[in-house]
Amino acid sequence: MGIITDLKYGMLFGFTGFTLTLISWYFATGMLDPRFPAVIGAGLFTGGFLGSLTRRLHKEGEERKANFIFLVVILLACILLIADCIFDILTGNWKSILTNWKILRFVPIFASVYLICYMILRIKKSKEVKT
Repeated sequence: MGIITDLKYGMLFGFTGFTLTLISWYFATGMLDPRFPAVIGAGLFTGGFLGSLTRRLHKEGEERKANFIFLVVILLACILLIADCIFDILTGNWKSILTNWKILRFVPIFASVYLICYMILRIKKSKEVKT
C-alpha cells in the first residue's frame, strides 16, 4: 500500500510541474513545446516519489534506508556540479571562474560536501535495519 501512495504523490507533483511549466513556457515564448516541461515534470515526479518514500520510511522507523536514499540523491546531484567545476579548472578556464560570478559555484560545492559528510555520519549513527 505504501508504494502506491508514493507513486500517487509522484504523479501528482509530476503532472502539476509539467502543466505549470508548459503554461509559463507558453506565456514566455509564445510556443507550445512540450519537451522542456517534460523534463521538469519528470524531475518533480521523481522528487515527489522519493520525498514521499523517505517520509514513509522515517515514519516506519527505517531511518537508515531513508538516509541512504537521500545520500544517493545528493551524490548524484553534487558529483555533476563538482565535475563541472573541476573540468573548468583543468581546461584552463580557472581565470574566468575567478573573475566572473562563477566563483559563487564554490558555495554549493562546499555545501554539497558538507551534506554528503553529514549524511554519511547520520547513516553510521542510525539504528541498524531490522530484518
